[in-house]
Amino acid sequence: MVAETQEQFNRDLEITIIYDAAPEIINSLINLIISMLSGAAAVILVLVFFIRCIRYSILASLSIPVSASVALIALNIFGKSLNSMSLSGLALGIGLVSDTSVIILDVLCRKFSSLDCAPAAEQIGAETANLSASSFGGTATTAVVFLPILFLPGPLGALFGDLSIAIVFSVIAGWAFAQFVLPVLYRFFFKSGVMPTMTFRPTEYYKSMLEVSMRNVKKVIAIAALISISGFVLLVLRPISFSSSDSQTEIDIKMNYPTGTKLDFINAETMIIADKLHQNNYVEYVFCRAGTEDEDVRRRASQDYRSENVLYRCMLQKGKNPDAALQSLQTLLNEIGTSAVVQLEYPQDKSEQLLGLSSMTTLALKSNKFNKNMEYDAQQIKEKILAALNDDHGSVMISPIEKRPELKIIPFRDVEASLGFTTATIAGITGAVTEGVMASRLEIDGRPYDIRVLGESYTSSYSSEAKIEAIPIAFGADNPVFLGTLGT
Repeated sequence: MVAETQEQFNRDLEITIIYDAAPEIINSLINLIISMLSGAAAVILVLVFFIRCIRYSILASLSIPVSASVALIALNIFGKSLNSMSLSGLALGIGLVSDTSVIILDVLCRKFSSLDCAPAAEQIGAETANLSASSFGGTATTAVVFLPILFLPGPLGALFGDLSIAIVFSVIAGWAFAQFVLPVLYRFFFKSGVMPTMTFRPTEYYKSMLEVSMRNVKKVIAIAALISISGFVLLVLRPISFSSSDSQTEIDIKMNYPTGTKLDFINAETMIIADKLHQNNYVEYVFCRAGTEDEDVRRRASQDYRSENVLYRCMLQKGKNPDAALQSLQTLLNEIGTSAVVQLEYPQDKSEQLLGLSSMTTLALKSNKFNKNMEYDAQQIKEKILAALNDDHGSVMISPIEKRPELKIIPFRDVEASLGFTTATIAGITGAVTEGVMASRLEIDGRPYDIRVLGESYTSSYSSEAKIEAIPIAFGADNPVFLGTLGT
């Protein structure tokens, strides 16, 4: 498609793919499948190494494909797809499904390896049944941990539900294989005199270590308590971050110009800054965004939206250090100089907020009445937070940057009804005249100018309240209707 489009418009433009998520997703899935197969192979090799009997190692390893097949069937029944989360669940399940098989196989070999012929089915069943309660308890403990994830509401449930289904059904299938299929296979492939032995005799080492622990009970308890306390302390002190700065590939530069700055000036300065950023040794591409379309109601409704805001997104070159790039761009902007308030930061990963791993904190400073010192108070709080961050790549932004008036109208319902007005009409007209909606454009000396609708007061008072109340909502022959007539 890109080649065809390039051929069609080769004289007018050059198309370059900046970001394509498809190859990354495909590579991630391929790497995950390779990791899963490597994990399965590693489990089989470990079983062979410790059991030291190819026949019984293969029997125990059969739980892996059986449990994986059951998990895939469950995913299909629940209408789940093969994605990174479901494949991750299969990969995690591989390391959990062989435990019960190894334990049951060890018990059966210790009990019947000295026999000359295969033991009776009742004998094998009795030995296996003795382990059923304890083995099921261990399996149920693992499965129950993941079951509540299936009922998580919203995006989290959709994200982790696949992983939970894969793990739960893999573990349960592994237990069922060990309890019902493995004893049958053991009897069918029984070989007299074959006793699995551990290469390093871990049982003897365990006995000696246990004896030492039993003689030093207080020391063992103290060490366990110290490790537990250390873990909780590190949990509190460690910073919460979804991804380290070393893995960042983008840097956002937000420039907030003072209210009323001419758009022509912002546009001219934006072109200069974008060109300088593109020449930086750390930057591959630069994207700019400012303003919004009139139809973009969602963005225009944001309290942070201002037409004087400009966002630069810098795509870093591969192999470049993000922290060094951040420092380089900060130095560059300081050298350029601008009247805008500049903020550099790594863009927040969309998954951070979804997973509850976002390190972003929002503080609200609110007053029930007008407080002319609020802006000063907010600045003081910002300085204290920056001092606490201690240059740890943190940033603080005050929003809104400047005073944003709030217009609250309480309509007179009876007057509305008698004059035939609706609240929607009043709100629409008031919003248009207070925001300054562009109604048309006028060209003077070859230069276009915006014609905006603004509400003006017909009174000598210069107060904001009087101006707002004097906004004309409708004009008749002799009876103009103003906003102050319809509400307060």
